[in-house]
Amino acid sequence: MEFIIGILLLIVFVFLVIRMAGCFFKFILPVAIVLVIAYFIYNAIQGG
Repeated sequence: MEFIIGILLLIVFVFLVIRMAGCFFKFILPVAIVLVIAYFIYNAIQGG
């Protein structure tokens, strides 16, 4: 459950950042992707 909530919060955060700083979209997108991947890896490690 926490995993799903975390993903939703991340998506909302990225969406808000993109709306507030659209001109930086090209910089934010790669960072967001890296954060998502890191989040998945972190959860995989914590989950055993």
